[in-house]
Amino acid sequence: MTAGKIIAAAASAALLLTGCSLKGEEEEEKNTFDSAQAFAEDFDGVTAAGSGPQLSISSTSGKAGDTVKVTISVQGMEKNWETCGLHIVYPDVLKCIYSDEEQKHLEFTTGSACETAAAVIAREWTENLPEELLDDDLGALFFTAVMDDESGTNGDIATFSFHIPENADAGTVYDINFYYFSSLYSGDTFVDADNDRTAEKYAFEHWQGGTVTVEE
Repeated sequence: MTAGKIIAAAASAALLLTGCSLKGEEEEEKNTFDSAQAFAEDFDGVTAAGSGPQLSISSTSGKAGDTVKVTISVQGMEKNWETCGLHIVYPDVLKCIYSDEEQKHLEFTTGSACETAAAVIAREWTENLPEELLDDDLGALFFTAVMDDESGTNGDIATFSFHIPENADAGTVYDINFYYFSSLYSGDTFVDADNDRTAEKYAFEHWQGGTVTVEE
């Protein structure tokens, strides 16, 4: 892994999640990004592999007012992975737990799948969210990890904490899902050193979300 890739990953997260953009301010009023359309365009002509990485988000439960943990994991890697960049969306009534609220850095722990990461960043995405997320009252976070020498493995990637609203009704189920985002600097990615896009397409077509359920 080159120093340039590590720096690029850090810069990408900072650029996206501080609300910065290469566009002028007059163009930032509305983000009309369409996730499904972007995915179709980005992977046009790429045939998904017959099998590949299986990204998933864990399901958990807790009482109103509790803080719960949610884990992103991967299985089915035939080769070790090198870089991941993943957007996660969730109902905005769930609140991320920060390690630095001013900078929107999130509290998280890395798992065995990326314990040798050369750079790991997790931040909440709060500015210039796509309209399709705002319309559905969704919040978002971005996680990126850059491995040293293609050493990413199967297993847990990262675990995040969410606070359930104090007034949440028992039985409420909050969906937590992956969200495909594409941009010059912060597009979703999950690749090995060979940049195998067939496996990456498989990963994004088969990823599975999780839930947070409110207990009695």
